[in-house]
Amino acid sequence: MADLARTPAARLARRAHSLEWEHVTEHLAFRVADEVFALPLADVRELLSPPSTTFVPRAPRAVLGISSVRGMLVTVLDLGVCFGKRARPVAPASVRRARVLLVRAPHDETIGLLVDEVLNVVRLAEQEIEPATALGGTVSEHVVGLGRQGDQLLILLSLAAVLKVL
Repeated sequence: MADLARTPAARLARRAHSLEWEHVTEHLAFRVADEVFALPLADVRELLSPPSTTFVPRAPRAVLGISSVRGMLVTVLDLGVCFGKRARPVAPASVRRARVLLVRAPHDETIGLLVDEVLNVVRLAEQEIEPATALGGTVSEHVVGLGRQGDQLLILLSLAAVLKVL
């Protein structure tokens, strides 16, 4: 009987010890069209309901517009257009669960990334991440790897590559 009582605690102690030595990264998982993507959580500053945007003439096709967030001008990109999932930007009000991820771009600029739905924060150990070459063929420069957690597959993105659209 005493052995049974100690087994769960021993298993938890071994698990905690093994996690100390693993390299674990946190990613924010989100949906764009029918795909699940993730960015490193450290790259995301804030989540917002989609603000109203002002059209910018001659801007790249993926630019939804600019918006004022607490007095700061933010360029908002539609990731669906960036990844070829949509032909043109979607009106944020038409997507019920849409969110804007505020991220820090080079030169201390804040950029908003429109996604269809934010899912959750996922912690991935090194062995749960596969290199982008696992996809085979030509891989978009946005993709840095694939994350597997259970039966969920995440396409891990490089923020720097996504922001090259600008």
